[in-house]
Amino acid sequence: MNNTLLLSLILVLSSWSYSSITRAEYYPVFKGDSSTEMEKLVEKLEPTDQQKAYLGALKMKLAGLQKGPSIKLKTFKEGRELLETEIKKEPQNIEWLFLRLAVQENAPKIVKYSDNLSEDSQFISNHFSSAPLELQKIIKNYTSSSTILKVSDFK
Repeated sequence: MNNTLLLSLILVLSSWSYSSITRAEYYPVFKGDSSTEMEKLVEKLEPTDQQKAYLGALKMKLAGLQKGPSIKLKTFKEGRELLETEIKKEPQNIEWLFLRLAVQENAPKIVKYSDNLSEDSQFISNHFSSAPLELQKIIKNYTSSSTILKVSDFK
């Protein structure tokens, strides 16, 4: 009896397809414009706090690639809620603020999601040197396409 229960539990747990991802896996997909790659990554994300922030930003970006205004808006709102929830938990997390800045800078005006551009830009500039080196490189790369963040902003 115990062996059957244990085997059932192992089968259930092994069927979960969530996994943790790295920045090196996440940011190329986030930067790109392949809805297929984004959807694959959405399915792969683990529901931890870090993954929820990544998932939120990715869903908002994915919304712009979907068809139909109701689907786009639903996906965008889901993503916004995930990211903003994580930012409320960790308002000083430079990576979450960077993700929000990247989404807000590129979000269509109709979604009215651009209120934090100035404060996020300022925070990122002021705390850039304390960010992990991998994230610093990602932020610097982002500046080449940003009108908000510039390399010269980093102290």
